[in-house]
Amino acid sequence: MNLRPLRLLLLVCLLAMPAAAQPLVLVTTSVLQDFVQQVGGDAVRVERLVPAGVRTPDFEPNADNLRRLEEAQCLVVNGAGFEPWLAECLRQANYEGPIIIATQGMALLDLEGRWHEASDETTADFGQGLFDPYAWHDPANAVRYVANINGGLASLVPARAGAFRIRADAYTKELQKLLTYTRAQFATLGAEPDHHLLATPLQNFNYFAAANGLKIVPIPGLASGQEIRPAVLERLLSGITQLHVPAVFFESTANAKMTKRIADETHTKVVTTLFTDDLGPAGTSTAFYLGMIRANVDTIVHALK
Repeated sequence: MNLRPLRLLLLVCLLAMPAAAQPLVLVTTSVLQDFVQQVGGDAVRVERLVPAGVRTPDFEPNADNLRRLEEAQCLVVNGAGFEPWLAECLRQANYEGPIIIATQGMALLDLEGRWHEASDETTADFGQGLFDPYAWHDPANAVRYVANINGGLASLVPARAGAFRIRADAYTKELQKLLTYTRAQFATLGAEPDHHLLATPLQNFNYFAAANGLKIVPIPGLASGQEIRPAVLERLLSGITQLHVPAVFFESTANAKMTKRIADETHTKVVTTLFTDDLGPAGTSTAFYLGMIRANVDTIVHALK
């Protein structure tokens, strides 16, 4: 009996099979997308719900987003109030699938800078905005993110649990190397207090600062993204001069004329290259979490020396 036609037919059938074995996992941020891809590999299909260029807290879901959520087999969110629109989005999409809350089991800072022990009330705070959600800026917290994602994916695809664990363990080792690198870089700043001041209007770096012995110095009279009126700018210039800090840090979207004037008139270094809500552009090392954190570390340490 000639089995070749049967083998060819079987091959064609396998190639034509839908990618049902590859469940769709929706994530809310580019950081979570990287984590899920690192752990899930080719066993899952990872897509981002919030479009690139849109701040996750400001996202407004549309009908297409709701359809994608209806199709998803799993949803990965940051939690801790970072997705204030999530509860309503889930209701409208009638989504009843699993949700992996990446900050589950993690101690969190509130908006006053106080630590709170891990609880369901902190991490599952989808809308109240009581906590600082930017926990991923500390790589030690990223280890917890990866562990939570590993556990969630193992429940979603039990047959691949062993592969997920191997990938998660390997990636955790890379995160631990990043922690070692980060500590070594900040150790080069020495004990001079002025070299440990992070002057910024940004509210993204509280976990980063706490982990690396930095003190956040809020820029007076300025909220991130705020339009600058002449009187406000004058107060801002005066305030920065009085702070006696080695550098001030803004988002890359900060007004270029404003930051140039700050540098010129206060003789203070102005940094506008930090990554805050998202990873960097595709095709660069900062498009991945490890490269993004390393870039922020190098930028901050260089500016504070």
